[in-house]
Amino acid sequence: KMNAGVDVLKKVDVNGVIKKIIPIFTEQYKTRTFSLELSPNLPPSRLDEDKFEQIMTNLIDNAAKYSGDGKTVIISTEPEANMILIKVKDEGVGIKKEDYGKLFKKFSRLENHLTSTTQGNGLGLYITKQLVEKMDGEISFESEENIGTTFSVRVPIYNQEEALRCSLVS
Repeated sequence: KMNAGVDVLKKVDVNGVIKKIIPIFTEQYKTRTFSLELSPNLPPSRLDEDKFEQIMTNLIDNAAKYSGDGKTVIISTEPEANMILIKVKDEGVGIKKEDYGKLFKKFSRLENHLTSTTQGNGLGLYITKQLVEKMDGEISFESEENIGTTFSVRVPIYNQEEALRCSLVS
């Protein structure tokens, strides 16, 4: 069920969540390669684990869906200041410049030769962005037509002192 509410923020192993969901995609998209470039010493993040899983599922599914057979989807993680940077990079059709503004809007589906053959209600990226922002993260993308698209998600690192302070306050 797609729900843009965030329930509980706790300590989450970002790499662990990604590793857990990858088998779903290798099973579903047998003609794609999924390559993981996960930083080995990633600090934990402060997230709603179910919602984070939903974000990653959506981004990886889109990347696979809009990439052709034999293409590779690369999922990478790395620490970046007080955030964790997660990238999902595809070798797909790319996004036209004039569509950039529509990307995260409600019910918008970009027109390209794959739109008609792929399922979608145009809510995926809209909800993804809402969820990322509700967890104090940010999402952005870079794209080149016919070369591919990279979505970048930044989520906060779990901060022990801050977590303690919050638990004393509540």
